[in-house]
Amino acid sequence: GGSAPSENGNTPPKMISCDGKVPGTNLDLTHWTDNTKPDTLYADTSTEIALNFAASRLLSSNDRDGNTYEEYDNTLVLNNHYDTDGVLSVWSCLQPALALKHRNLLISAAESGDFG
Repeated sequence: GGSAPSENGNTPPKMISCDGKVPGTNLDLTHWTDNTKPDTLYADTSTEIALNFAASRLLSSNDRDGNTYEEYDNTLVLNNHYDTDGVLSVWSCLQPALALKHRNLLISAAESGDFG
């Protein structure tokens, strides 16, 4: 969904929900069911989904539908609970370049924290 102007006329930032669903967000980067994540970002963990999102944004490697997600360059990233996959997926959105350098390690940590 789009963002409506606030009372002061400013448009609020786009919001991303990581590893869960937070009402009112524009994009769900989660492996939870019934979410708004594009199928082109699919992965088993929310961290890997966030890394796929980061790659589409930073590496100009558009997803299969040609999305670069530029509208999320200044965004609010939210999580509704605390676990390894949640923290790493939020961090991957906030520090995408560094996260992509450590992609395999982050995915392994998320899998052990969520499925281990």
